[in-house]
Formats: sequence, structure tokens, C-alpha cells
Amino acid sequence: MEIDEEPPPVWFGHEVRVLAPSGADVGVGVVRGVVRPWRGRPWSFTVALDDTGDLVGVTAARVVPTGWFREDDGTRLTADEHARGRVGGVRPGDRMRHRHVTLRSHVQARDADEAVARTRELVAALGLDTVDVDEPVEHGKVPGTWVVVTGLSWPAGAGDDAEVVIARLTEATGLDWGAVSGGPDGCDAVWDPGDAVGPPTAHVTWMILDAVP
Repeated sequence: MEIDEEPPPVWFGHEVRVLAPSGADVGVGVVRGVVRPWRGRPWSFTVALDDTGDLVGVTAARVVPTGWFREDDGTRLTADEHARGRVGGVRPGDRMRHRHVTLRSHVQARDADEAVARTRELVAALGLDTVDVDEPVEHGKVPGTWVVVTGLSWPAGAGDDAEVVIARLTEATGLDWGAVSGGPDGCDAVWDPGDAVGPPTAHVTWMILDAVP
């Protein structure tokens, strides 16, 4: 199953102008969250507005790119400058078009850099193959916890069966995964540490593996 909609023109860190449903100008901010199309729902975004707070569930039709990208330190680059600096030149959303599998992890860290480093160590220790990593976003309700989304390689020989993918990956990690939901067209599994605290998940409070063929 392939997502028919084109990937959105903006991604984490892109500066955008947000419009109200009426078309009125709401304000300018930075994309801090991206939700892929799923079961009839379109691409949507969380935007941190400069003058107010976060807007959640903003549809692509209400987002107008300004042509700028903002680094974590506030430095502004043109979107083209940022795109040229991306490893492999992958455009925003490409990995989410076909056979994508992601690991969303909640990681305790002092800052975004430490969150990425700890996630990299986690993924390596679990024996998973990284494709790319989205910009970490600090959890809105749990200070010191960062949400990191890692794109993973689709296992060879799994075909277009998301259920098979999740079964293979959860088994490969050696962790005790809990609830598994979905089927061949889309499947996910949740990991909660419970009383299991220690390497490689010492700084991880929650994870979900998600696969869509």
C-alpha cells in the first residue's frame, strides 16, 4: 500500500506562515511535529508560533512555507541551503511514502544533541538499521524528555506485510514488547519499561514501532 498524497513541502524546522480555516493570517512559526496521512486523514503539523503557543493538527492547506529553515540555535538558513546540507539529499517525507517503518522513542536527555546521541546508541544496541532521524522535539508535558523519530530499514523478505515486519523487528531487539495492533496494511507495537531499567534502555521511557507498507 503506497501513500497517494505527495510528501509535504515542509518538515521539522521549516519556518511557515499559518492560516486560519477562514484564510486569515494566524502567525509565523516553526514546524515541530509531522503526522503522516492515515485512514483518510491528511498530512498535519504541530507549529510553534513565535508570538503565542503551539498549534496542533494544522493541515497542509493551512501551512504556507516562508522559504526559511531555523536551526536549533535560532540560525536561519534558506530552505535550499538546508536541503543541500541533508545527508543523501533526501527530500522531506520521502521515507514515509512506501514501506516505511519508524521507531518513536521517548528519551530522557539534557538537550536535543544528547537525545539524538542516546537514541543512536539505543538503535545500535537493539540491532536496528537506521535510515534517517527526525529533529528531536522536547515532550510538551514532560520536561527533560525528548521525542525522537528514527526511520528504519524495511527488512528484506518481508514483502508488503507490516505485521511480519513488526514481528521480526520486535523479536530482533530482545525486549519484551507489549501491545501489538493492526495487520498487514499497518501494524505497530508498544514498549513500556515497567520495572526493566538498564542498558540499552536506561534513558528510554517509552517506544513504539510502526510499519506501513
